[in-house]
Amino acid sequence: MHNVEAPDDPYAILGTTPTLDPRIIKRAYFAAVRQAPPHADPAAFQRVRAAYELLSDASLCAAAYFRAPVASADRLARWSERWQSKLDAVCATQRAEQLEARAVAMLIERCTRVELPPRSPS
Repeated sequence: MHNVEAPDDPYAILGTTPTLDPRIIKRAYFAAVRQAPPHADPAAFQRVRAAYELLSDASLCAAAYFRAPVASADRLARWSERWQSKLDAVCATQRAEQLEARAVAMLIERCTRVELPPRSPS
């Protein structure tokens, strides 16, 4: 095995987002090897191989995962895509319920102010 320097961001080299899932890492490795095969670009292949070896070790993978930059804008966009419509629906329902409760309260208030004429004896 060659002694290749540890990559700065092994996830970026493999073209994947930071993860601890070895299946995703392995798929990303094979995809990266197809992009940089050893016979076509030995230097790129060595970087890919070093990144994969680093991420194949559970403790080194965990360390790389926690050092990896957080793509907060991407995460926020994914969260928003997933949950924003549901939150909007809940807010709309709450607004409708509040309007209905106000309407009921106004109706009750008006009904309590109404003075009915006295009943005539039958």
